[in-house]
Amino acid sequence: MVTARLLRLLPSTALVTCAALVVVLAQKNRSLAQAYRDLRQRAMLPYAGYEVPAFTTTTLAGARVTIGQTNRPEGRQVLFILTTTCPYCRATLPVWKQIADSLRRVAGPPIQVYAISLDSAHVTRAYADSFRLTFPVLLFPQPKLRQLYRAVAVPQTVVLNGSGRVLYAKTGLLDASAVLDSVYRAVTSSPGGRPSWRNAIPGSRDHSDTVSLNPRRSYESCNKDAGRHPVCPVDRQRDQFGSATGVRRTHRDQLPE
Repeated sequence: MVTARLLRLLPSTALVTCAALVVVLAQKNRSLAQAYRDLRQRAMLPYAGYEVPAFTTTTLAGARVTIGQTNRPEGRQVLFILTTTCPYCRATLPVWKQIADSLRRVAGPPIQVYAISLDSAHVTRAYADSFRLTFPVLLFPQPKLRQLYRAVAVPQTVVLNGSGRVLYAKTGLLDASAVLDSVYRAVTSSPGGRPSWRNAIPGSRDHSDTVSLNPRRSYESCNKDAGRHPVCPVDRQRDQFGSATGVRRTHRDQLPE
């Protein structure tokens, strides 16, 4: 009798066990998929601890500046990387202006704030004038710097220490309250530049969503995916450096309406 009862229970027990196994495997699969996405983005985007090379150039206003290096080890640089046609860059401008204004009031060594455009000088100059940017704007003087700074998607917000080590990096739309706190921690960290907070990579609290870095996605599709992927992927440069390149666009050199 006991044997018969056990035989009747075996199918149900096996079914429950299989169902539990399916759930566990599904959870592990999701975790592995997320870990793969995180590693892939870490290999393509700037992150805390990544080091960028220093370069010297002139701003659109003609001032000579060095990016990736400061005169003092406790110096900090905040970079806003953009294109003139990216709608998410334009939506981020008020937060960037708020960050720049707040950093001017931070006590201690001067904090340098720059915007780096991936488009041509004349288009960028018109853009800066149109939106009344209050911080210096410059371009990468050499094409390879775009790759070395991992400017593969915009908008990007990056904080560097005095030797070019990334202290904070965020790709995508910004939430003012969360980002201001992270940027403030970065610019007030120790001169060694080792961050004690979590970098803004997928999964952290101030990253709005997983960034899509598919190079085949066009500027138009980036517009349509505003809720899911609040970034504009940047195409590989195909024209001579200095021409209007960057994200694909229907009308080149056209300012956003």
